[in-house]
Amino acid sequence: MYFVDVEHEQLDALRQGLEILERLGEDALPKLYLFGLAKPDANLTSQVKEAIAEENSTDNLAPDQIQVASIAVCIRISSDVLNYLTGSGMKLTNEEFVYNGGNEGPQTGSFQWLRGVKPQVTYNSFSQMALADDEYGIDRFLQQYGSKAPAAPAAHPVSRTQPVASSKKIASLLFDDEDEYR
Repeated sequence: MYFVDVEHEQLDALRQGLEILERLGEDALPKLYLFGLAKPDANLTSQVKEAIAEENSTDNLAPDQIQVASIAVCIRISSDVLNYLTGSGMKLTNEEFVYNGGNEGPQTGSFQWLRGVKPQVTYNSFSQMALADDEYGIDRFLQQYGSKAPAAPAAHPVSRTQPVASSKKIASLLFDDEDEYR
C-alpha cells in the first residue's frame, strides 16, 4: 500500500500520538508524510509554475508557458507540522510537489527552487489528503485523485514572418514538373 486516505480529524489524533512519541526521543518517531491534493488556487498554482521555471532556468521557460492541471504536495510530518496545518499554516520551503501538466504525465518539482514568497498551506488548502511512510507514492496519489483533464494550453500569440504560400508555389518548390504534383 502506497498511502492511506485520512481526514482532518484523524490527523488531529495522530498529532496527539506524535506528541507522546516525541517525548521518547527522535528515534521513536516514524517517518510519515502527508500527501495533499491542492484545491484550485491561483496563488499556489502560480508559485508552483515559478518553482518549475526556476528549476528549469536553463530552458528559458517563463512561468506563463507552464501547464499545470493539478498539484499534489508531499510534507514530512511531525506534531508541530500538523499543528501549523491546523492553525496559521505551514510555509512550503523544501517540500516536493508533483503536478500534471501537458501530455507528459506526472512531473516532480520542489519549492526549494522558488526564490520569491513561499506558499503557505493549511488543511483547507487540500481537497484530498493521505498518509504515507515514504514520499515515493505521491505520483500514484496524484494519478488517483488529480484531474484527469489535460492542462489548458498556455496562450501564445502566433505571428507570421512570411506570407502564406499557395499550394502551387509549394508544389513548384518540391517538384520539377507541376504534373508530378497532380
